Amino acid sequence: MRDAPQEPPKDGPAEPQIVLVCVDHAYWMAQGIEYLHPMLAGDDYYPVPVHCFMFKDMLSFRAFAGNEVSFGDLWSINPKIVERLRKQDHLLEFQP
Repeated sequence: MRDAPQEPPKDGPAEPQIVLVCVDHAYWMAQGIEYLHPMLAGDDYYPVPVHCFMFKDMLSFRAFAGNEVSFGDLWSINPKIVERLRKQDHLLEFQP
């Protein structure tokens, strides 16, 4: 089973270690590749909460992030994994 979540540092909240991006109901891992397998399997330690930035379409994502991100370089995440994270209360969703 998973270890308990890490405590945030005393000087404020920690930077998210795992960041997902959702564009039109498709998910990609933007940060935290070293935790990919534990997060997918759900049977080993990965830091929580997982942060997910939600965009309604590619245009809104590009307006926010610019053209530096290539989705071809990112790991796609099955929506059922995201649903499991949501049910376990391990997901923080943001709409920038």
